[in-house]
Amino acid sequence: MCIRLPIQVWAVKLRLYVIFFTFFLFSTLWAKPERISVVIDNNYPPYSFVNEKGVLVGISIDYWREWEKKTGIKVDITGTDWIDAQKRMEAGEFDVIDTMFYTEERSKKYDFSKPYARIDVVIFFDKGISGITDVKSLQGIGVGVKSGDANIDFLHKNGVEYLIEFRNYEDIIIAAKERRIRIFVIDKPPGIYFLLKHNLGDEFRYSEPLYYGEFHRAVKKGNKDLLSLIETGFDRMDESEKRSIEERWLGRDINGRNLNGYLKMLLFAVITLSVMLAGIYVWVISLRRAVERRVEELRIEKERSERIARELIESEKRFANLYQNILDIIFTIRLDGKILDLNPKGLEQIGYTEKDLEKLYIQDIIPESEWPQLEEAIRKRLEGDNSPFVFTIISKKGERFIVETRSTILNKDGKPYAIQGIARDITLQKKMEEQLLESQKLESIGLLAGGIAHDFNNILMSIINYIEFIKKDYGNKDAFFSDIQHLRDSAERA
Repeated sequence: MCIRLPIQVWAVKLRLYVIFFTFFLFSTLWAKPERISVVIDNNYPPYSFVNEKGVLVGISIDYWREWEKKTGIKVDITGTDWIDAQKRMEAGEFDVIDTMFYTEERSKKYDFSKPYARIDVVIFFDKGISGITDVKSLQGIGVGVKSGDANIDFLHKNGVEYLIEFRNYEDIIIAAKERRIRIFVIDKPPGIYFLLKHNLGDEFRYSEPLYYGEFHRAVKKGNKDLLSLIETGFDRMDESEKRSIEERWLGRDINGRNLNGYLKMLLFAVITLSVMLAGIYVWVISLRRAVERRVEELRIEKERSERIARELIESEKRFANLYQNILDIIFTIRLDGKILDLNPKGLEQIGYTEKDLEKLYIQDIIPESEWPQLEEAIRKRLEGDNSPFVFTIISKKGERFIVETRSTILNKDGKPYAIQGIARDITLQKKMEEQLLESQKLESIGLLAGGIAHDFNNILMSIINYIEFIKKDYGNKDAFFSDIQHLRDSAERA
């Protein structure tokens, strides 16, 4: 016997089945992971960097280790160059990317956590340069930046186009130390750290912040469950735990002096000042006049310095424009042939990129048959010979062109280390010279042929005349034989 259930009972059963299936599907698609992978910038002290033992350390690393304890989930942290970190995250190698600024462009790819650190972005510049005050003062000047950094978009939006990219912050500081760049825009904390590390703390100044960014952790767009898990773990850390981590890395100021050191310095200053005050009154009158004279001198000197600074900035702008737009090749090569720098025209003409320059030598673009000539040119430069040299250049596509070079020696620590100069393409000029030489040869041959024809014509006329004489003197034996002899002489001259 078949028992028919009411429609309401069937509806309730159907709802229960749907709820059970939904719960089963959700638990299948999202289960709490046993471990997650995180990629982070390995060159951003004090948040993440590699110490002298080769270990990745810093504030962000300690945060993640505390997160492990709060969640029980293992975290595999990989440190790499920032541009590589972004590429590998986009390729799906990692679950999370840390130390990332929020931008509109990045928000299309990632979901971001709450910010956990504010970072000022400033202009660092050589202490010998003045007039660097804001982003507008960077227009037309070469500025060092880190590849993949959010600063690049900011500078482009504000009209700063001449950017020199480096793989990480320390490479920027090394380039500044070698005087290859004098102005760079980077985040303030790693900038100060690496300047001090390379003993450049007294050689550079920095501006007021251009803007500030905030560190976030980010996951692939749409991965809300993982982002929620990350936020929950960090929310479990109380403020004292976070403060303890930060004080571990930020407990001392930039020069490493503690409070006791400052108190000792202050006490010494007070004692010194007291001693000095006892003698100041004696010579204050004479000092006043000296000060007035000095103030006037300083005013004049300030006006002169400001004028020179303005002229220097204009000169640097003109040089940057010339470097970018000149139709000749501007080059710098080491004495062993390693190409250190080429202007945009040079890169365009030989067909290589700035990335290619890292491994490119001058021998790679000059025929092997001209290597001895290259060695001779370098030797003569070192001996003080400034005469031009001509070489054949082979582009990346195999095209050949002829250049005339004029260069000078660059010294470092009193010793020659590189050659800098200008190379001009004279291929068309050489072809025209060859054509002119060929036409001159043809003209000489024509003149020679004309002279020979003229002389030969004179001899033929003599032969014709003596033949006429023979006809007339046929009856006179002596005259006849004389005409025959003259005829033979003329034939021998021909």
